[in-house]
Amino acid sequence: MVYEMVLANFLQDHHQGFAKTIRTWPSNLYDIQNIIVAVEDTLKRSGKDSVLMDALAELYAFSTIFFVVFPLDVPTLPPQKQVHLR
Repeated sequence: MVYEMVLANFLQDHHQGFAKTIRTWPSNLYDIQNIIVAVEDTLKRSGKDSVLMDALAELYAFSTIFFVVFPLDVPTLPPQKQVHLR
């Protein structure tokens, strides 16, 4: 809980510090899902922030939810070049 409070403070005031902290602290010190929700809310309010988007990708990787790691603004392939898995 204390670690989440520190991360929340960084998230509000210092995005670089937030990103550095999640990279250096072991991810078992805080609830990753709570932090992911907080970062997503911050991005919705403040718009795109490359530091936070990178930090969010790392949080998803820490939580082993890999399918969300890719940026949402990556252009998709035209239908004829898409590969469909069965």
